[in-house]
This record gives sequence, C-alpha cells and structure tokens, in this order.
Amino acid sequence: MKQSRPSAKLARHARASILSITKRGHYVCYFCRQDFFTVSLKPIAAGRRGCGRNAPSNRRHCAQIVERFAKTNDPTIAERMAKDCLILPSSGANLDVVADMADSAIAAGPDHWGATFFQFAKGLSEYRQGHFTSTVEWMQKVLAMPGEFVFRDAQAYLVLAMAHHQLNQADEARAALAEGNAIIEAKPKVGGGGLGVDWNDWLIAHALRREAQALIEGHLPATPESPK
Repeated sequence: MKQSRPSAKLARHARASILSITKRGHYVCYFCRQDFFTVSLKPIAAGRRGCGRNAPSNRRHCAQIVERFAKTNDPTIAERMAKDCLILPSSGANLDVVADMADSAIAAGPDHWGATFFQFAKGLSEYRQGHFTSTVEWMQKVLAMPGEFVFRDAQAYLVLAMAHHQLNQADEARAALAEGNAIIEAKPKVGGGGLGVDWNDWLIAHALRREAQALIEGHLPATPESPK
C-alpha cells in the first residue's frame, strides 16, 4: 500500500514557516530551523544571479546539515537535507556523504508517498557527481509520473536538460529546458505571493533554471562524465 502524504495540519505549519521566512527573503532549512542561504527574490524572478553571492553561507549550512543529518533514518529528512546541499553547483559538502543520504531515502521503496521526490534527489546527486547518464535515467523515472507535483516536474526537466547538455545531446537538452521553462512560466512569479505551500520547491526550480539557462543558452562546453 502506498503511503499517504503528510497531514494538512503539517502542511499548514510548513506554509506558516515558509511565509515567515519569505518576508525576509530567506530560504529556510526546516529541520535545523536555520536560514540555508539568503537570496534576493527579485533577481531570481528576473533570471539574474541572486544567491551566488551568499555561497559562504550556503557552504556553512551544508556543512552543518551533513554533520547533523548524515545518519538520519528518516527518508524524508534524508531527501530534504541532501537536496538542500545540491541546489547550488558547489555547496562545499562532501558529495559522497550527500549521495549516501539520497540512497537512504531511495531505500524507502517505491510505495512511499515521497518516492518520486527521493528519485529526484538521487538524480540531482548523480548530476553533481558528474554521472550524467545515470542522471538522465533517474529523471526519466521522476517524469514517468507527471502532473502530480508540477514543481517537481519543472526541477526534473531542468536537471535532465543539463545532463543532456553534458552528454552533448543538444536537441534533447533544449527540449527539456523548454519543458521546464513552460511549467515555471505557468506559475505566479517568485515574490508574487501565489506560490503557496510549495514556495521553497519553486525557488529551487528557479535556481535550477538559472543554472540550466547559463549552461545551455550560454553554450558552455560539456564536462566529461565522471566514472562511477
């Protein structure tokens, strides 16, 4: 039997936490109750660099995440904490440890309510490690169930686009980027107050879109795939 999503009460509590943070323009690490990195919402909405200047803060908090949550047995916490360390191209976190956290989430199995979220975290972990063929495979698993969480679809398309680019698959990269763009453009703009409970995941989508656009539209050279 597939597990159900968290209760509406928990969702309302998360939304209240999100709103209290967004007023200050911060992304929050829910489980450690600390700001993960500070961002300016307007640059992200406009497609400009908004959080790169806060990379030192990002690295500090990712180091704390790894220290505190590397051995967690809760797949949802493992997924969220791993993903938080993978949003930006370089968080300074030990990618092997973060990969173990993603694997811990995956071990919950396909019947867990968060299975596709865990698959996304695993695929993003593979991308950050330079395992681009594996990234494509994981993102295709995520996108095999589209529409349930559109922000997750946007994130998956954008990481898929970057993986295709790194594999010198230009047509596939542009097509996946276009799909991710279309999903984001159909939502209210960041900072517009209409992103609701999933605000944090839409911010992740915007950050990944900025990275993908710089890589693909900037015609940056592909990175050789790392051995597994």
